[in-house]
Amino acid sequence: MEPYQFVSHAPEHKPWNDSTKLIEKIGKVYEHGGRITRIEKDKLANILYGIGSGHSPTYKLMGWAWSCSFLPEFIVEYTYGGFYSYRAVDKTALRSAIRSILRIIEVK
Repeated sequence: MEPYQFVSHAPEHKPWNDSTKLIEKIGKVYEHGGRITRIEKDKLANILYGIGSGHSPTYKLMGWAWSCSFLPEFIVEYTYGGFYSYRAVDKTALRSAIRSILRIIEVK
């Protein structure tokens, strides 16, 4: 799970912050095994889908993108009738980042 440049004017070196470090750490745990704390799981879901975020499992920063497509996929049904597909570590992490959820179904 390597970040990639999605614009031609992005800086040469990928930017680092707490979010990018967390995404890379969780990517390594999925590849090589290990443990992720509840706080880290919830923080990742909030980074991807919290207030001010979209529905994409890709975190973008300064022309660089970190894809989280390695995460399991879930379909979320909202109380107002909409359905959206998300990728997250687990259902609990999604519930911590998204409001008005009626139910969550894991896609196998």
